[in-house]
Amino acid sequence: MSTIHTTATPPAEVTLARVAHELRGRLACIIYALQGAPPDGGAGDKARSVAERQAFRAARIVEDLFDVCAGGLSRISLRKETLSLKAVVWRAVETVEPQLVKAGLRLTVALPSDPPELSADSVRLEQVLANLLSNAAKFTPVGGRVWVTADVDGERVTIRVRDTGRGIPPTLLPHVFEPFVQDPEACSNGLGLGLAVVKSLVEAHSGSVAVASAGPGTGAEVTVRLPFTPGAGP
Repeated sequence: MSTIHTTATPPAEVTLARVAHELRGRLACIIYALQGAPPDGGAGDKARSVAERQAFRAARIVEDLFDVCAGGLSRISLRKETLSLKAVVWRAVETVEPQLVKAGLRLTVALPSDPPELSADSVRLEQVLANLLSNAAKFTPVGGRVWVTADVDGERVTIRVRDTGRGIPPTLLPHVFEPFVQDPEACSNGLGLGLAVVKSLVEAHSGSVAVASAGPGTGAEVTVRLPFTPGAGP
């Protein structure tokens, strides 16, 4: 009797992680080539600017996909250092500011007069805040508002990102941190990975994150709580 050898089909998450890995390398090459191309002062500059912007957006989606799939987030190795909360928040704002300006949104940032220091991975923590601000910009109509506030309670700092956007349906709210979950009524060019990434990164920092919304048209608020360096802060 002949023996039939079969190869097990890898889980979907593993397949997606492999695809994300391949795309990440190719997008890096594309961005490098676009940035290195000499200016021509004409239509080519405009086309290159559009291509570069879209390549950066695609690269961000791929990074989120790579993080989420195949247990990538569970294997994150944080490079912690002592950070200024103020510096982290403003670097995240700087990253997303062009998106906020383009969307015609008014941003308000309110931090403690003597912000505490955090023991955190600066790149990952900025990624968390930039993701939240990017979501606010994406789902808030022109002329809307976005707030970033922080306060200290005991040995934790609470950071809130609030907007006057489209809000979240009650049926969707319990699932917003699940990968690939999106509001079917929302027009989004993402994959529904941003909040899944945020949750995993915050929890990797021994923190917690929650989302609140009173429903469609009421905006949303994301609350991130993180421990700060003992003895630091007000």
